Amino acid sequence: MKVIHLGLTGAAWLLATPAAVAQSPPPAPQAAMRPFDRWIGDWSGSGWSTSATGERTEFTLVETVQRKVGGTVLLLEGRGTTASGTVTHDGLVVLYYDEKAGGYRWNGHDLGRAPVDAEAKLVDGGLEWSIGAGRGATVRFRIQFDEKRWHEVGEVSADGKIWNRFMEMILARQ
Repeated sequence: MKVIHLGLTGAAWLLATPAAVAQSPPPAPQAAMRPFDRWIGDWSGSGWSTSATGERTEFTLVETVQRKVGGTVLLLEGRGTTASGTVTHDGLVVLYYDEKAGGYRWNGHDLGRAPVDAEAKLVDGGLEWSIGAGRGATVRFRIQFDEKRWHEVGEVSADGKIWNRFMEMILARQ
């Protein structure tokens, strides 16, 4: 059996490290996530979406937003269903600040859909993220939130100028 001898200096370093870490300012990712503090919590409400064929679906939705990894990551978990119980959304999102890129990342997974890894940006009262939808089209989601209300809109555009709404939901804090 090998014994490691730290000596007085090594032992002092080990004992001092937790105190030194506790006194240091929060890392940049923690500070960058502060604009989302009002979003943390449990939410529920309703919304609608339209399919590519124009069929409208009404749904109810429950979402939970939690801080993880020392406040450097937000975990969003949601589940939406129609009145008949059909699942319309079963998703998980990790939102974080990417120090190297100097911006936010939206990494989402939803049952029956391809994973999404997109840049997200702060907008007045919330955030926005978008992805290419093929043939030059863009799908954009805008989320506005405060202490009581979460309002989200999904839109699609073929040219980046004219946007057509295909989804909207309004949730209340529980």
